[in-house]
Amino acid sequence: WILFESLFFHCKMSYKQFLMTILVFNSVLAAVTTKCLTFHHGLCSGTPDCLCSFGEKCGASSTVNVTEILRKNPAATCESQGGHCYNTVVGQCPGSSSCRTYYDRCDGSGPHPLPPIPGRYGIDMSTPLDASNFNCLKQENITFMVARVHESTGHIDNVGIQNIKTASTVGNYSLAGYLFPCVPCGNGGAQVDATVAALKAAGVLRKMDYIWFDIEPYHWGSHASNKAFVNSMITAANKYKGEIKFGIYGNWNGWTSIFGSRDGYTAPADNGYPVWWALYDGKPSFEGFQPFGGWKQGWAKQFYGDATQCGVDVDLSWRPL
Repeated sequence: WILFESLFFHCKMSYKQFLMTILVFNSVLAAVTTKCLTFHHGLCSGTPDCLCSFGEKCGASSTVNVTEILRKNPAATCESQGGHCYNTVVGQCPGSSSCRTYYDRCDGSGPHPLPPIPGRYGIDMSTPLDASNFNCLKQENITFMVARVHESTGHIDNVGIQNIKTASTVGNYSLAGYLFPCVPCGNGGAQVDATVAALKAAGVLRKMDYIWFDIEPYHWGSHASNKAFVNSMITAANKYKGEIKFGIYGNWNGWTSIFGSRDGYTAPADNGYPVWWALYDGKPSFEGFQPFGGWKQGWAKQFYGDATQCGVDVDLSWRPL
């Protein structure tokens, strides 16, 4: 309207010319075909072809008048049927400012069931779950789980080991554990040995695919001593080749803080360890990955922290099919 007022008053247009200008402008807007209301693949219900930018309604042949799109934030929309956000922009739920992450409910009550994006979804947890929890999570398309099996205090986590046992009885889960090392306790290799021994004693080691070393900022020492500590963990882990695989949990910011630079320490990658990386952007995709530690790509992405799924507190992860 500011543009039209300028044309009418300052360009000395006649009222007839002014009306004709508006009609032409509206006809151009109505003719423009734009695309998706999201920048991610497969978010339109029932169709996989919502591919690139904003504007296309769900359904391959539907288009939208640009004036309708201009009333929306082009970076976000809330799916009316599913009632969950499709991005990380605040305030896109109708009448609400609580649409905060990729699929939070529009009423702010928490995460919606996992979005329809192809891939494998997983959880990690440090609280006890029972068989009903795991059965419920399986119904919500959770296919892998990672339980804490060693605490930052230096103790074996028997709750986590029991979680692995329980999940194994439900079936259809890829099972793993994460070892949160106690750096002040010293001797990282001994902590690996103790964790493997506890898993063997519980009868779950051979049911598991991975043990993940949780390498995030928490009571670490100097860069040199930190490298030596993780080297001792790797040396111990190499004794168990053929019994269990190992990997690293972390991200580039933590890696830089602990080891001095993103690529100043590459021993885990050099030993073939995959990386399960964290970026809480709410997006179940490998979008946002930044190379570090010798890794050019990740194994899985932890994309949502402290979600409540099936009545339990978990973190959510995603990996490709």
